[in-house]
Amino acid sequence: MFEKLHKPYIVYHTITEQNGNVVSDFLSNACKQGLIADYFQIHQEFKIKAFLCDCKTLQDRYILDATKDIARFGLWHMDREDYVPTHKKDNYVVSIDESCSLRSDLPYINDIRLGDSNLYIIEVLCNNASDEFLAYLQAYNIAYIFAGDDTIDYALAMHKLKTLFDIDVLLLECNEEVGMALIEQGYVDEYSLVMPSHSDRSIVPDYLARMAYEFVEHRQLKGSKWLYMAKDATNAIFKRNNNAKCTSEAEVSSHDSDSAITIENPHDALKYAILKECKALGYDAFVEYRGKGWRADVYVEANGQKFAFEVQVTPQSLRKTHERQAKYNRDEVICCWLFERESRNMKKEFEELPLFKFRLTSNGDFEVSLKGRKKLPLADFVRDFLNKRIRFCQHIKRSSIVDVKFLRMNCRKCGAENYIYHIWPLKSACNAELNYEDDLWVSDKFMFHPDIVRKVKEYVNSDSGKHLPMGEIKERYSGMVGHSYMSFGCCKCDAIFGDYYVKEAILFSRTYSEDVVDRMEIEVDAEETIQEIFPHWCHPGDLDFCE
Repeated sequence: MFEKLHKPYIVYHTITEQNGNVVSDFLSNACKQGLIADYFQIHQEFKIKAFLCDCKTLQDRYILDATKDIARFGLWHMDREDYVPTHKKDNYVVSIDESCSLRSDLPYINDIRLGDSNLYIIEVLCNNASDEFLAYLQAYNIAYIFAGDDTIDYALAMHKLKTLFDIDVLLLECNEEVGMALIEQGYVDEYSLVMPSHSDRSIVPDYLARMAYEFVEHRQLKGSKWLYMAKDATNAIFKRNNNAKCTSEAEVSSHDSDSAITIENPHDALKYAILKECKALGYDAFVEYRGKGWRADVYVEANGQKFAFEVQVTPQSLRKTHERQAKYNRDEVICCWLFERESRNMKKEFEELPLFKFRLTSNGDFEVSLKGRKKLPLADFVRDFLNKRIRFCQHIKRSSIVDVKFLRMNCRKCGAENYIYHIWPLKSACNAELNYEDDLWVSDKFMFHPDIVRKVKEYVNSDSGKHLPMGEIKERYSGMVGHSYMSFGCCKCDAIFGDYYVKEAILFSRTYSEDVVDRMEIEVDAEETIQEIFPHWCHPGDLDFCE
């Protein structure tokens, strides 16, 4: 019905097993084989703005909620007409979806592996798609086209992708069933094959041997081999987009593959995210860089210094980490370790071992924790570590700025309205949260520091703080503990507010922040700011180091 040439130029990009068979479970098996990073590297090099996959691959790759209930959309009758929203873009992901299984709350997906732009979804459906599914797609502004009654008519689908969306070049990243259908119908112009590094280069899928594909390029990648064939080898899209071959191992190692990220493989995800941040800062950076007895996940030279980043997602003892670190120290490389899970004996911090914990946040970004005191976005952490804005200090210094929070606490004796205050969380000079609490039933409490007490009194006696009636802060006798200590007391009857009940009120306010009725910042005399022995990795941001 439609001319075969009236279609996008199609490149089939896939992964094979050692025997040359196409990987059937595209996502999970590829990850297990360790080929996914190389696969996405080549994807980037093609510089193709639209790709096609089957819906299952799309769901698995982006962890879309396939169980989402769409029954509420079944109230409308929908015509079987193609739906092309007004948001026509250059970047698309085409989903072959015979079973109408797509579930997405957005009309696009965003994948750093494939570039920085949003990829707008185009659903390829059969005419038997339900009314409720079509209404659901339109409700979320997701484009769709019809191609066939009960099964996909690929000729019609390619024709519509070309004419309705102006897709000139299409990259296939799909299961073998869809890929084979397009190959056997003669629609695939080029074939890109990533295979295990120990595979025989001559082993290719049988169907390629029967078709007129010419050899274009072979390349050894970091963990695999790449074989590239085309119907017109001299005018292949890869060569046109890149203007040159890249065949040497050294060239490949230095190639920008910073977008090769997969959630199923957090090690590679973080590795390439670090690489991206280093390059964004203008530094020379490499993945899987080899030294004498060591291989860095990311190696970077910045500010006249050699750095390495090691990502650890599997258990590794502290002893083993020290052993590996010694090799970096020997070669004057500052190595930073990022652990997904720390063992108990890693709670202590070492000057010779920069070791931190990372996690993937709910929005898909990486975050690095400095022993729970402070959490930094990955970009900030990489920038500041390379610029020596994270360094080891033997002492920790309390910040001279104290955040005072007021909360209500009525007198247990006379019932009068009263207010107390607390200073949690207490910050360090480097703006980290300190796990600090004053001892109970003692007078030497930091919350009763003379500067704090004086400025609180000035505030509650002013027009701004007159809504906070507060008794005198002084020593009072407690019958419960049998001695006197510095305490809050009632502004009416001077009854002691015992530390037990004060602590209970403070702890409750930490959970229910609405109990805090007012707050103020107080600067404590810097000369009296307490500095304690506390070896730690210090990150001051725009403030000062602890020492």
